[in-house]
Amino acid sequence: MNDIVGARRERLHEASHELPGTLQILLVGGAFVIVGFLFLFGAQNPRAHMLMVVAVSSLLAFNLLLALLLDHPFAGKVSVSNTPFRQGALAHFFEGRD
Repeated sequence: MNDIVGARRERLHEASHELPGTLQILLVGGAFVIVGFLFLFGAQNPRAHMLMVVAVSSLLAFNLLLALLLDHPFAGKVSVSNTPFRQGALAHFFEGRD
């Protein structure tokens, strides 16, 4: 039983962590640097250049959103559920908690 409680405590401890502040700064700062470099490399056609900037900016925004979603795996619409824990051999631990 001590192993089960220890494993649960470790899962809860790991789930409470977030991305380190340094990594968050590097992700956001890197996105701004990449978009800034795109303005330095111009194309002959202004529409093509703007399309390139918008496409790369959209991709970077998607990646930042993905990092945020993966940082909180137990929250939101796309999340890890506890249904497997509530069924089968562990079901008697959850009786009366709903």
